[in-house]
Amino acid sequence: MSQLDMPIRHTGMWIPHRRLLVLVLNVVTTAPLLWAYFIIVTFWNTLIGLCIVAFGKASKSINPYFEADGPVPELRSKTALTIFMRNEDPEPIFNHLRAMHESLRRVDRLQHFRFVILSDTTIPNVAQKEEEGFSRVRRNLGLGMFRDPVYRRREKNVGFKAGNIKDYLDKHLDGDDFFVPLDSDSAMSGDLLSRMVFSMEKHPRIGLLQTLVVGMPAVSAFTRIYQFGLRHSLRVYNTGFSWWAADCTLYWGHNAIIRKKAFHENCMLPKLPGGPPLGGYILSHELMEAMFASCWLRS
Repeated sequence: MSQLDMPIRHTGMWIPHRRLLVLVLNVVTTAPLLWAYFIIVTFWNTLIGLCIVAFGKASKSINPYFEADGPVPELRSKTALTIFMRNEDPEPIFNHLRAMHESLRRVDRLQHFRFVILSDTTIPNVAQKEEEGFSRVRRNLGLGMFRDPVYRRREKNVGFKAGNIKDYLDKHLDGDDFFVPLDSDSAMSGDLLSRMVFSMEKHPRIGLLQTLVVGMPAVSAFTRIYQFGLRHSLRVYNTGFSWWAADCTLYWGHNAIIRKKAFHENCMLPKLPGGPPLGGYILSHELMEAMFASCWLRS
């Protein structure tokens, strides 16, 4: 056999391993660059927000449509407080609803609100607990409100949470001017709810008004310290973000007030063609709904 006929042999690392190494090195190099962009945006959002909180007046430069001070405003509209739940212990949820009912009673605005519980629970014993719990609290939760509370459970979780919202709006479009989507661990004060409703009444071009979400006080010391930092950092970050994003800022899918008919007409999400992960129902529904709501504002 001549030297030309001899097979080529590479020494050292195996060729497929070399290619894998180069691929990994590219990913490792690119990831920090992408993460750096996120860090830069976060830094400037926070710095701008800190300057506004310390030296400016957010009520004039960012949210002149929201009146946080003064007496609780008088209302003329009707708002549904919609609670979404799925396969969870319902007792803490009903406790939150009782607290919200009491808070609305203290500001004397119960007559402008009602509760709508929208369940996607599929576990039979959890569904039974939901029904039994609702039957116990139904009468008290309806006291003073413009309509008795509603409990509805879907047999099939079509479209996930966005599908749950669509089903509710398709069947209960009339009777309420606005709705406030709440997660199962959400709670809002009567004062804040009343002021948000007043903002929607006063400014009819607002389709969606998002609040700043913070965690409830926890028990452990570590969690309390974390929550303390989170409350302050989220405030300045979102203030800075809202300063330049304006009506294109975030919607988190809960703890917001939404103009009901406008949302139903403009923000229902399509089912994408094909199978997952690129097809089917949209899971990050709140981002798309916020985009559609922003388009409605400009129409």
